[in-house]
Amino acid sequence: MPSFLTHALIGYLFFDYKGMIIALIPDFISYVYYFYKLSQKYDTYNFLTLASNATPNDLEKIDYQLYDTGHSLVFWLIALFIFKDKAIYVGIFAIIMDIFLHSNEKWLGPAFMYPLSDYRFNGIPWSSPKGRIIVFTIIFSILLMSKNTKQKIIDKLYI
Repeated sequence: MPSFLTHALIGYLFFDYKGMIIALIPDFISYVYYFYKLSQKYDTYNFLTLASNATPNDLEKIDYQLYDTGHSLVFWLIALFIFKDKAIYVGIFAIIMDIFLHSNEKWLGPAFMYPLSDYRFNGIPWSSPKGRIIVFTIIFSILLMSKNTKQKIIDKLYI
């Protein structure tokens, strides 16, 4: 399952449509411009065509800057304290998943402390068997939780 679908599903399971939108924001910030450039290169707006042609070789400096900005825990923690909305936690969780589920072999993971640091953790690729097991375990665990259990988790979050 592609990472953006995983983020959207987890966000939805905790905070309905609002959570889904917030969980997608890191990838939205990161890839809108990149996919726009790909649409010009391949002369199509078909997302499946663009996604199948997307490679790290097409990324430019601005794309990495947008990716690092969208996936910056620094900015997301600032947003959490400004907006004081618990749904922002799903955006933070999406970034944490991306930190550990990207490897230097495929797509670089986020510089999650950007702009303070450019460090990137070399994790497990989403698309690897181990990555898929981790993703499906997280989703399955959330699905098994009762609504009451999820509400208790949400209630205990800071803010």
